[in-house]
Amino acid sequence: MANNMKKYLAAIARRLNMPKDVKDRVMNDFQSSIQGRREAGQTEDAIFAELGPAKKVAAELNTQMKDYTYIKSPWRWVCLAVIIGCILSLIFGGTLGLLMHLLNASLADNVGVIGGADGPTAIFITTSPDYREYVWYQAGITVLILIMSVLGFWRLRRCPRK
Repeated sequence: MANNMKKYLAAIARRLNMPKDVKDRVMNDFQSSIQGRREAGQTEDAIFAELGPAKKVAAELNTQMKDYTYIKSPWRWVCLAVIIGCILSLIFGGTLGLLMHLLNASLADNVGVIGGADGPTAIFITTSPDYREYVWYQAGITVLILIMSVLGFWRLRRCPRK
């Protein structure tokens, strides 16, 4: 039965939406309350029945400690979208860049003429930019944005109330 109580307490602690120090203090008080009920002669089944499901208990504790609970930042969804975009860019960007390079390869050596029939004439050859440089620049910038977004998502997952 003690194992059931540990699972019950762990389920409550997992659902508490507050800083670790406050959560530890609340859980210590809650465990003391349960210990007091045991000393009063209540069985674990009676304690479970009286307290209710872990989800309900955690919701009540979060409501009672609302000044200490976290609020979820909407900016974390922006960070998550940027993370997904960066990953897709790293996966498909190289492929797309290669296809663009292959399409431009046929146009890479275009010949142009400057001048007229009665004056000096210049002939020039144009080339497309090197594909490898494009991929390295794109990958480097994408990785930097990805790192910043992951750090932002991690930081903004919960914001303390003010």
